[in-house]
Amino acid sequence: MKRIYDLFSNSSKELKNVLCLVTVGLLLAVKLALGLLLNIQITQFLRLSFDFLVMTIIGLLYGPTVGALSGGLSDIINYLSNPRGPYFPGFTLSAIVGGILYGLILYKKKVTIKRCIVANVSVVIIVDIILNTIFLTMMYGYSITAILPLRIAKNLLLVPINVVMMNFILKLVEKIKLK
Repeated sequence: MKRIYDLFSNSSKELKNVLCLVTVGLLLAVKLALGLLLNIQITQFLRLSFDFLVMTIIGLLYGPTVGALSGGLSDIINYLSNPRGPYFPGFTLSAIVGGILYGLILYKKKVTIKRCIVANVSVVIIVDIILNTIFLTMMYGYSITAILPLRIAKNLLLVPINVVMMNFILKLVEKIKLK
C-alpha cells in the first residue's frame, strides 16, 4: 500500500515541473488529433481508436496522478471539440481510471512486453469491458447481454495489436527519455 501511495505522491510532484505541464499539454493535443483523425466508429457501442497510446506515454513519464488528471481533462476537451452523443460523466471517470492504471503499472518502471500486457489487459477489463459497458447501458437502456459479447470480442481481437503498438511506442519514449 505504501508503494502505491509513493507512486501517487511522486506523480503529484511532477505537476510542479514546467516540462511536465508542457509535455502533457502537447501530448493531449496529439491525443485529440488522433481521436479526430484515427477514430473508426463501427457501431454506436463499438469504436476503434489509437489515442490510448498517448495515455500510456503520460502514465510512463508522469505517473498515476498526472495520468488521472490528463485522462479526465482529455475526455472533457474531446467531448467539447467533437461531441458524439450526450455528455456523460461516467466516461470521464473511465478516462481517469485508465490514466491511473497506466500510471500505476508503467511509472518509473522498465518497459517490458509483460508490463505492456498487464497494463493493456487491466484497462481493457476494468475500463472498456466493465465500466464503459455499464455506462453505455445506463445511457441508452440496452441490455448488457446485448452489447457485452461484441465489446469482449473487439477487445480480445485488439489486445495483441494494442500491446505490440504500446511496447514499440513506449520503448521509443524510454530511449528518448534516457538521452
